[in-house]
Amino acid sequence: MGRNLTRAELHLMGLGITEPKEIDVRAIAYDAGAAVRVRKLTRCEARIVGVGDKAIISISEDSGFQRRRFSVAHELGHWALHRGRQFECRATDIDNAANDPLNPERQADDYAADLLMPWYLFMPLLGHAKHVDLALLEHMQRSFDVSLPATAIRVAEANVEPVIVACYDQTGRRWFNRSKDVPDRWFPVDQLDPDTYAADVLAGKRARTHMSPIGADAWFDSEGISECEVKEQSIRLSDGKALVILRIVDEAMQEDYGRSSWRSKQRR
Repeated sequence: MGRNLTRAELHLMGLGITEPKEIDVRAIAYDAGAAVRVRKLTRCEARIVGVGDKAIISISEDSGFQRRRFSVAHELGHWALHRGRQFECRATDIDNAANDPLNPERQADDYAADLLMPWYLFMPLLGHAKHVDLALLEHMQRSFDVSLPATAIRVAEANVEPVIVACYDQTGRRWFNRSKDVPDRWFPVDQLDPDTYAADVLAGKRARTHMSPIGADAWFDSEGISECEVKEQSIRLSDGKALVILRIVDEAMQEDYGRSSWRSKQRR
């Protein structure tokens, strides 16, 4: 059985959208009863104010084009899901992979991702990709005209292979996301190990790296993985953060201990 269409995807299909280039967020907002205004905002990145079935979405004029698109889609998520409430969304609220599925900001982010990168268009374009790397992310980014971090999260969710994507700044890890084939026990380190390629990228020593093997203990604080390897590729973003792709290539790390134990009991 196929996956159910999300609310955002149903809206797109109702508008007859069949290609990524047809996703015009201002037109979609207009259809939803929301006018978009780009203006100077001092306290937030974006906000929405609605009365009845009409709303005004205000977007910071200091944001780049892709950021504005995601912000509009994020506010449309609030309009669709949280109507009757007023939101002023800071930069840290939008496109930051909050983990709590009940968090309104996470829900608005999920709606935005479904609107800008709907699965019914995203998966066919992803094609038969077997590996996740920067080349794949940049191809998908260009196709859907969204930020590289938003694309990375979406590609991880597509579960092409066991992969973790993460973002770091000078204070440490800002967010991360796993593909569903990565066991839940794997959390990338809070602070970058100096031996990682990402540490050089964050320090400005390199703009990007190749996909290269590295000891898993540089990325995970777990016992018994000193013999394991992962593959890492990193890129420096325009805001100075480091975006990281970690391929979980070691079979021992891919094994879910809980499921393995259950299977063993079933065989007895």
